[in-house]
Order: sequence, then structure tokens, then C-alpha cells
Amino acid sequence: MKRFLLPLSLLLGLSASSQAQQLPNGDLETWTTNNGADQAPNWLTTDDILLDKTGVFVATGTTSKTTVRHGGSFAALLETKNLFPFPSFPGSLTLGTRFNTSSDYPAGLPYTGRPAGLQFYYQSSAGLAADSAFALMVLTRRVNGQREIIAEGVTWLPAAATYTAATVALQYASTLTPDSVHVTISSGIVNRATPGTQLYVDDISFVSTITAARAETVGRSLTLFPNPSTDGLFTLDARQEPALLRAPLTVSDLAGRVVLTQAAPSTSPESRCLDLRGQPAGVYTLRLNTNKGAVTRRLAIQ
Repeated sequence: MKRFLLPLSLLLGLSASSQAQQLPNGDLETWTTNNGADQAPNWLTTDDILLDKTGVFVATGTTSKTTVRHGGSFAALLETKNLFPFPSFPGSLTLGTRFNTSSDYPAGLPYTGRPAGLQFYYQSSAGLAADSAFALMVLTRRVNGQREIIAEGVTWLPAAATYTAATVALQYASTLTPDSVHVTISSGIVNRATPGTQLYVDDISFVSTITAARAETVGRSLTLFPNPSTDGLFTLDARQEPALLRAPLTVSDLAGRVVLTQAAPSTSPESRCLDLRGQPAGVYTLRLNTNKGAVTRRLAIQ
């Protein structure tokens, strides 16, 4: 669990079927004002994180209502700001009504569905770092007094000049029915966020069918060679879908151990190299976390 809540700690710098139980205020049409700061009911912001940590409310202005929307009348604008003398703080939306940052599960709402994942629409300024802005979703259930992970997923968000669909595909680890859902969307994490970047978010919903089909359709333009490889070196090429080459990736062995991680490159390469030299012969799984879902491929080292 902490591997997906890690972005939240870095941000600090320190429920029936999925169709019946939609996210409350997921369209971000309802807003109130709290001590001069915009607040979307059922969503917490960076201001709420700081309040829980310090006991003092600070209106950072990192999350606000905007009319630059995908649908309806309003959306959320998440901005990374340099709040001297403090470090840069990203804007964030976290599902829930109160924070408890001392917990691995700092917020969340009751939920008993088993959706395929989360879908939302976003657009951003050009300075958004593709390995910094993120969205995560976790389903949990209390078992014998402890929170157990039922499913989890995370996706990193590359820059998008117009509203673009993004999905968080859930990976289920249990057949149990969850009792809570946790969602966070953020314009960055402290050690990689760029002050001044903007992330617009709208129309957040659970989906019963993830956009994996769309991701795999896009992924058909991905070529991987040589495969199998005799020396552990592979080249990725996707000139018809250059976004594939800008996606962060991982490579795992058959036991699920991650043997290679690459963040999203800062430029748009024509190809990418995977260096698995030193890994034993066998089959591996490549996973590209694109903004249309995950694209996976099998690799083989002879």
C-alpha cells in the first residue's frame, strides 16, 4: 500500500456495483468557500493536509474552482505554487471529508463496489512533469482491525494541451468486498513538482470497463526488438504513437519483482532502450503507464 501512498507523503514533503455507487460530486459542479478558499464537497485539498499536520488553516490557493471545464459549468484547477519560506506545494484533490495523515489511509469514503478503475479528464500546462502529476485509487477493507488492500492502481499524467481522458486501472489482490475507497489526484509531488504548472481536472467517475481496450489499440503501434534478446538489450519504437515512448515504465520478472524502472523522459524520443543485461534468461513483463491505460508486453531473454 505504501508504494501507492508514497506520492502523498512526498506531496507533504515531510459503495453496491460500480454503476450504482458513483463518486459524490465527481463532476465537480458543487463548490463552497472555506476561509476564503474554494472547496468541493467530498474532496479534500492541500489546505486540509496542512491543517491536519500543523493545526493551522492556510489558504494556499493550490486548488480552486475554474470554468475551464470538460463538461458542465465547473472543474478543479490544481496548481503547484512556491509558498516561501516553505517548499513548493502541489494542488490536490483527495476523496473524503477529513484527513488523518498519520494513517496509511488518510481519507476516503465508504464504498462496496468492485469497479475496473477510475476515469477522469484533465488538461495541463506544458511544464507539467510526466513523472510528477499522478492519480491513484485504492480499495480497502478492515479485516481483524487492520486495513487490507483489496485493489490498487496509479497512473502518472503527462502534459496535455486539451482535455484528455485518463484512467487508473485497478489490480485486484483479493476477492473480498471493499468497505472504503481512496482517491487522490495531484499536480505533482514535492521533489519533482514545478512551481507554476497547472492541472485541470473534471468528470471523475468509477468505470466498470477500463479503457484497456483503448490502451491496447494504441499499444499496437509499439514495436519491441529484438525479442527474444540474446544479450538483454531491447529497443522500443512507436513513431505512430509517440506518447507511448513518453510513458513511465517498469519491467517485472515472473515472480512479480520489478527489475527495471524508467521515469518518463523529459524529451520526446524516437526510441527507447531497455537494458536488462545481467538479468537471467527467462520471460519478463514490460508495463507502460500511458494516459489511456496500461500497455503490457512480454519480453524474453535467451
